[in-house]
Amino acid sequence: MTVLDQNPNSHLCPDLRDYWQLVQRKEDKQRLLKSTSTPHEITLSAEEDYALRHFTGQFNVTQIQKRCQQKYPNISPTFIEKLCDRLLTEGILTENIAQPYITLKPEAEWIEHPAGYWLLRNPKGTPKWGLIQKKIPNLVYLFFNQYSYETIQLLEQFPLETVVDRCNYPSQQLQQQRQILAATGMLAGIDPPAKKGFSLNPLQLLYLQIPLFDPDTFLSLYGDRLSWLWTKMAGFCLALFLTSCAIVGWNQRLEIAYTGAKLWESYSNSLILPFIFLSLFVVVIHELGHAFTLKHFGGIVPEIGLLLMMLFPAAYTNTTDSYRLPRWQRLLVVGAGLLVQLTIAAIALTIWNFAIPGSALQITSYLLLIAALFTLAVNLNPLAKFDGYYFLVALTGILNLRSRARAFYFNLFTGKPLQEPQNTRWILAIYGPLSLLYLWFIFGFLILRILQWFWVNLPQISQSILLIALIYWLFSKLFSSSR
Repeated sequence: MTVLDQNPNSHLCPDLRDYWQLVQRKEDKQRLLKSTSTPHEITLSAEEDYALRHFTGQFNVTQIQKRCQQKYPNISPTFIEKLCDRLLTEGILTENIAQPYITLKPEAEWIEHPAGYWLLRNPKGTPKWGLIQKKIPNLVYLFFNQYSYETIQLLEQFPLETVVDRCNYPSQQLQQQRQILAATGMLAGIDPPAKKGFSLNPLQLLYLQIPLFDPDTFLSLYGDRLSWLWTKMAGFCLALFLTSCAIVGWNQRLEIAYTGAKLWESYSNSLILPFIFLSLFVVVIHELGHAFTLKHFGGIVPEIGLLLMMLFPAAYTNTTDSYRLPRWQRLLVVGAGLLVQLTIAAIALTIWNFAIPGSALQITSYLLLIAALFTLAVNLNPLAKFDGYYFLVALTGILNLRSRARAFYFNLFTGKPLQEPQNTRWILAIYGPLSLLYLWFIFGFLILRILQWFWVNLPQISQSILLIALIYWLFSKLFSSSR
């Protein structure tokens, strides 16, 4: 008796494409199913290869069986059932995927958010591979509306067909929902393999995140010592200090601009490297501001990493756990980084005013002031996915603001029903075209200008990076096709 004998129609064949790929060896034309993260591979017949091309999370056993019989009329009527048994034996499938019910992992928890949606949170997701720490915990979040939450509750108790009949919910959407739960490691007994390292193509050099380590233990150790930073008295003192420095800075704006022009005239390109290092310092402290604030509110910070943005080094912090917080606390988590940058700028301005004119301390404090203000201006932009964007998301309560704005206009122009609530449509209507114009023109212009500067001023480095990226890309393609 196979694991599918109970009711084949209710068994969704999972999407294997994230972790397995179908390839063909050049030397003997043998078809293979190969793991994308381990050396594991199995040989396939032509019929099995064709069947596995339909393991996309959209078809059940009976549907794939019918398609295979249309192409190969002589195959066994239980061909797909036996193929699933083979995949189960090889460790490619788990028995839970073949069950008509779903079972969430014990550590997966439902959180009802005050904003009106449900979060499914798993603090022990499939680990990531980092450069410093070999395995980094992966905090996984899924967002559901009330109706989807209720249907998942029913899927834990009844087969898919019963839920479809009871809820009048489209079968394909339920299958996709169940597959998402499996692919994200939310279902008991299903653990997608951790992806070792990362693949690279030239376009990723424009925005590349490289995980480094899990900072949660460090934050827990020092978080209590810094708890005074979130008191009302500390907030009052900080507001007074920043306001005073803002007034001083505004009155000195012409002197600050003149100093910058004189420094550039005296030192020119030799200021670029110190400015980059000071900007990186500001960004690192900025990210720690996010991390410590989230930790202060009881969140988990599973990951800190290196960010290469248009070849410019920076840092990032995984603050996904802030989604479980009330709106005002999420605003504080996002705003903490911006407050850190303002504080650094204010301290740098104070030092610059009291330092000896022309001294190394005054020049350094001036560069730190400009680095803090420059990175602050970049982060405040709500049209790119920096702090300004996430601050706007927290302020409006509209999750996935950019993608929902695009979907809003797509439905509007194609005549499909507008699914957004009336009170959010005006925000989406304004944000959609502005973000699109930004990405097409401003961001593209900046990329071209930065690449042009690197090509003119640092031609050897630019050519070397481009050559390395192209060689890596070509070899990865040749290697994958030869397997």
